Amino acid sequence: MTNDNRKGSNVLKAGLGYTVGNYLIKGLSFLTIPIFARLLDSADYGKYNTYMAFEAIVYIFVGLALHASFKKAKYKFEAEFNKFVSACTVLSFISFFMFLILAVVSYPLLKGMWGFKQSIVILLFIHSFGSALIQFYNAYIALYYDYARFLKLSIFNAVLNIVLSIGLIVAFGKGDKYIGRILGIAIPVIIIGIYIIFFFFKKAKPNITKAFWKYGISYSLPIIPHGLSQIVLAQFDRIMITNMIGSAEAGIYSFGYNIYTIIQVTANSLSNVWEPWFFENIAKNEVENIRKKGQLLAICMLGFSIIIVLLSPELILLLGTKKYADAVYCVPPIVMGGYFSFLYILPCEVEYYYEKTSYISVATCFAAGINVFLNYICINLFGYISAAYTTLITYFIYFAFHYFMAKKIQGFYLYSNNTITIIVIIAFATCFWGVFLIPFVGVRIVLSIVVVAIVFFYVEKTIKIKKILKRKMNRNE
Repeated sequence: MTNDNRKGSNVLKAGLGYTVGNYLIKGLSFLTIPIFARLLDSADYGKYNTYMAFEAIVYIFVGLALHASFKKAKYKFEAEFNKFVSACTVLSFISFFMFLILAVVSYPLLKGMWGFKQSIVILLFIHSFGSALIQFYNAYIALYYDYARFLKLSIFNAVLNIVLSIGLIVAFGKGDKYIGRILGIAIPVIIIGIYIIFFFFKKAKPNITKAFWKYGISYSLPIIPHGLSQIVLAQFDRIMITNMIGSAEAGIYSFGYNIYTIIQVTANSLSNVWEPWFFENIAKNEVENIRKKGQLLAICMLGFSIIIVLLSPELILLLGTKKYADAVYCVPPIVMGGYFSFLYILPCEVEYYYEKTSYISVATCFAAGINVFLNYICINLFGYISAAYTTLITYFIYFAFHYFMAKKIQGFYLYSNNTITIIVIIAFATCFWGVFLIPFVGVRIVLSIVVVAIVFFYVEKTIKIKKILKRKMNRNE
């Protein structure tokens, strides 16, 4: 087997490993939803979700988004890459310690904003530091397609989270059950964070190298507004629906996002593999290979997204009850908006490679601002379902910005404009037909089969699956 074939095999295995692993882990989360819904009352559940919302924000600041610099640093520093990662780990610890002191000192003034005891706020920052370290670790092992380590750590985290949470919620009894849930999710992350520190420092001793710090900060700091804006894009529509219409409508709308999670898990898994693979190939100027594989990835995900839209009425009945039936009208634009969110990784890697990370933040902040503005106008005029369509429009603008920005940086379009145009037209058409065909179960099932056949034919034509399998079988004989 040649080096290229071996590398391709590793990439394929990693892609499958990340995808299957993420589905197993997400499946555990789905299975425990009814358990925690019964163990926690609405007040405790609300406090826990508020804590997690804070954690999603704090970990971005504590970790300084330094993990984003790993992809490029691997090629920039080569033999000293482990030393670079070790230096970033030290820097993140200093950042964590400074933010923790600031939180403790300012707590009396900001007690109302936090809404938690000081001990919970301290736990929040330690938990967030652990989450930042997990991001470091995942970014690091993805560069080597080491999906086995990812699976082991993720399954350990998921299982211990569930077991501890159930036990601690029962142990705390009435009054502070939310603390049991918070401890249940925080303790595994903290344990894993300690392991990761030893893992990195075993690779290279702790060091303070100003050149590494300067590069890591200059590359990653612009990503912080990007991360915060992504939270706004992902969460703010539900907050606005709650405030402008009501929590019941927000619940129905949020349930539609459960269907989108299927797309998100797949997209995140493929992204873990695509990003390091892109850097390897762009460094070798393998433009045609990137174009071919990128368009293959885009078309496969498009087909998968279309099938999810077509089968979404049945998925909603399977996951929920009839009270969530109206969520089916939100799913087509939410899913296709999520598809454009995935599609943006194809051009944005150009910005990462050429270290134009400030462009990424500008685009995300701009998209978040558009999303809030459109939501305010459309929810008032057309109701909560319109927020799903503003999500679609926002993520399309988000993708388009990066697509044209990548051309400006690269000097040429990395992907075929004709192919991208057809993809965009099909994605928007799916929203219309996805809603129109809701009553026609038979038609939707037939169309799903047709889509599977078309995608399989395209994949076979592009990468010759049958020849690869035949060659592998002959080698094993």
